[in-house]
Amino acid sequence: MITKLMKFSPMGLLMVTGVLSTAQAAETPNLVPDKPAKHSPHYWCTWYVQNYWQQRGGEITDFNKLTNLGAQQEMNHHHIFNEKDGWAHYMKRGREDLTFLIDHGWQPVEGNWDKLPGSPYFNFRADPKDFPPYAGLEPQEQMKTFNKELQDLGWRGLGIWVRGQVSLADMETFTKWSKHAGVTYWKIDGGDTGQYLAMQAKNKHYPELIMEHAHAPGHFNANTDVPDAEEYPSTFAAGESNAERTLRNLKNTDVIRVYDVAPHLITPTTVQRINDILLQTNGDSAYTAIINTQDLPYVSMAMGTSIASKRHPNYMERTWKGRDLHHQLEDDRMMQFSMNEVERLGRWSRIAMPIPVGVGSYLRSENYLVDHYTHDAYSTWNRSTYGKKLYQGAPAVMARNMPLPHVTPDQEGNVPYVMASTYPNGATAIATEPRVTDKRKVWFPRAGVTVKIHDASKVIGIAGHYGSLTLEFAGPLDGVTHVWAQDLLDVKAEDIKDKLTIAGNKLTIPGALIDRIGTAAKDEKDVSAPGMVIRLEGTDLPVAGDEYFPKAKRITEPTRIGRITESKKVVQSASLNEYKDPYGDQVGYRIKAVNGQQIALKALDKPITTGKAIITWKMKAVSNPTKNGFLVLSNDAKGGASVLAGSWIGSNNITIFENTSDTWSGSDKDCETKGELDCKAILDMDERSVTLTINGVTHKEKFSETVPNVGYIGFATQRAETLFSEPKVKR
Repeated sequence: MITKLMKFSPMGLLMVTGVLSTAQAAETPNLVPDKPAKHSPHYWCTWYVQNYWQQRGGEITDFNKLTNLGAQQEMNHHHIFNEKDGWAHYMKRGREDLTFLIDHGWQPVEGNWDKLPGSPYFNFRADPKDFPPYAGLEPQEQMKTFNKELQDLGWRGLGIWVRGQVSLADMETFTKWSKHAGVTYWKIDGGDTGQYLAMQAKNKHYPELIMEHAHAPGHFNANTDVPDAEEYPSTFAAGESNAERTLRNLKNTDVIRVYDVAPHLITPTTVQRINDILLQTNGDSAYTAIINTQDLPYVSMAMGTSIASKRHPNYMERTWKGRDLHHQLEDDRMMQFSMNEVERLGRWSRIAMPIPVGVGSYLRSENYLVDHYTHDAYSTWNRSTYGKKLYQGAPAVMARNMPLPHVTPDQEGNVPYVMASTYPNGATAIATEPRVTDKRKVWFPRAGVTVKIHDASKVIGIAGHYGSLTLEFAGPLDGVTHVWAQDLLDVKAEDIKDKLTIAGNKLTIPGALIDRIGTAAKDEKDVSAPGMVIRLEGTDLPVAGDEYFPKAKRITEPTRIGRITESKKVVQSASLNEYKDPYGDQVGYRIKAVNGQQIALKALDKPITTGKAIITWKMKAVSNPTKNGFLVLSNDAKGGASVLAGSWIGSNNITIFENTSDTWSGSDKDCETKGELDCKAILDMDERSVTLTINGVTHKEKFSETVPNVGYIGFATQRAETLFSEPKVKR
């Protein structure tokens, strides 16, 4: 069966690397190969440190100026390479296993795009203002020099961020430049999911180049305000808004990213997204891409995914009201002091590579866990969550290409998230992830975990905290002479056979021993959870037959885990169709908010993820004296992650703002707003801006990553009644 799994591994670049042979001498072997894998999809990305370096160096002077645009402006050569605190000097023990990926802000926005290849966010040129050492060099030489500087510091090499759509000819040009420069990773953050021109170009000119595509799903999954929902599905789930596009991507690219999530509930949100995808691709080899996840290295290790790590060691270098403020990393697990976890995943990639989503089987448990956290102004960039207790959940146990692990709760009856995978080369990885609640913050229930192992001669990766871990094999372990174990960051194993229990076909490792071995080579002050490997040595080591591997069963229709719970309907914004009312002789909508606000939305046929869209509509106030009306462009069906553009009609101004609180306000501009208003909004997803024109007056405003794409459109009022015409959308 393992041979069958390997058959479907896509791209030579993702074939697994070699594992230590049992013939190696028993003299304290190194279980981790000395050299990095030839190709790897794991990367460290600059985006979160770009955000943190805004107003860095003391107390934040203007909270409202912490923006997406501001983060882009932190990208420059000095911030990356200066020897004092440059970003390329992070990750000292993981650089050779990770690509250094530069995010938004490295390319020039201005250019004569009729003559130059590319577009403002997809042109493969380093902005000369931000990268003066590269000014005057040809684009391919800029990237080659950039790549060499990173490799001289020990990194695997340079990866780049782009967004939007360019022609096939331009894609071929950029692919050739990347090959010349040795760039091996493109993160395409929106766009190119029609004909996959980037894939066409790379397959023709540079097959080793890794392509990543994404459809942004928002920063939480569904049902955030429901404490006992049956499930908390993501937009990737069967029947949801991103499902069809994601499945198409999984057949046509190398990597799909399940996107950034808010930090406190990162585990259930991310793990649920992995679950939602694997249920639909289970055992279907047509799906050849791998999943790229948020910054959870041990989840990546145990679920066979790649990682987009964005954590960094900066802490208390900028504060708000005396407390460190980092919306992307604000979490009680302290990722700033957990860099070793990412470096351990890099070492694991020398043993086994991420598994394509269509390879082998996927199982999840019926037991489902729900975490919660009350968010405030420190918790996340999504201001609509402030003051709210949010809920997210995921399956308690997940497994790829192997039986589900069995979990025994701790003394208080609690269990962690548990996941495990058997890789195509026979290696196994097992991990636990912590729980999150308001009362206990982040904590690891010390559960007992039992995992069945296919081949006793192969390396086994273990991450997280346990009460105990029992490995169950296909036969007795009488021939075992050594049980080698080492921290993934170490270079030498120790024999722990006399420190564990072997009984028949089971081997049990105490949790305290995992804690010690798995952190033995940690950096001083690093608080990462343990991450280690073991390998049995001896004679007649048991190997299970094909019955070990579960049969794959795809789920292509919406389905939910049958939890015993009182189901509650999710409160959503009203459907726009419920408010139909003629606008003259045309279709229109009458939106009335007696108290507070009323949002009414409908789903777009196709979400707006990249490029520009022009929306036109008319509106006229009905109520008096309060008069207002707004177009709503939303990522979600509730309007929680949305940008509004319209008019405070009674105040004679036009405005654009994000729906981040119960009090609607934003920048505005004076405008005569009597009678009927003729309105146009230009949505630019690449620039993340809205340009609003009402009665000839134009106002422009940028919005944040809180609105990663626009899948819903509608209208809103606040304590007012307004008539709107049908919104017309032109892309």
